[in-house]
Amino acid sequence: MNDDNLERRLSSLERRVNREARLRASVDHDLSRLEEQQRHTTSVVQAIRETQVEHGEQLTRLEKAVAGHGDRFTLIDRKLKSLDSALDLHDVRVLALEFKVDRLDTKVDRLDTKVTGLDTKVDQILTLLEPPSGGAVETN
Repeated sequence: MNDDNLERRLSSLERRVNREARLRASVDHDLSRLEEQQRHTTSVVQAIRETQVEHGEQLTRLEKAVAGHGDRFTLIDRKLKSLDSALDLHDVRVLALEFKVDRLDTKVDRLDTKVTGLDTKVDQILTLLEPPSGGAVETN
C-alpha cells in the first residue's frame, strides 16, 4: 500500500466518522426533543387526571344534592295531594251547606207567603169587626 492510498482511505474514513458523529448528534438531539415532549405530555395527562378527579368529586356532591331535593319534592308532592284531598272534602261539605241553605231559603219563602196570607186574613177579620160607618155605637 502506498501512502496516497493510505491517505485516501484515512481521509474517507475520517469523513465517514464525521458523518456518523453528526448523525449521532442529530439522533441525540431528536431523542432529547422526544424526551422533552414526553415529559410535557406526561404533565398534561397528570393535569387532566387531577381535573377529572376534581370533577368526579363535584359530580358526587351534586348527585347527593339533587337526590336530597328529589326527596323534598316527593314530600312536597305528598303534602299537596293531602291538601287536595282535604280541599275536596271541604268542597263536598260546602256543597252540602249550599243545598241546605237553598232548602232553608225555599222554606222561608213559603213562610213569607203564609205570613202574607195571614196578614191578609187578619186585615179582613179586622175589617169585619169594625163598626159600620154612620151608625152609632151602643154603650151600656
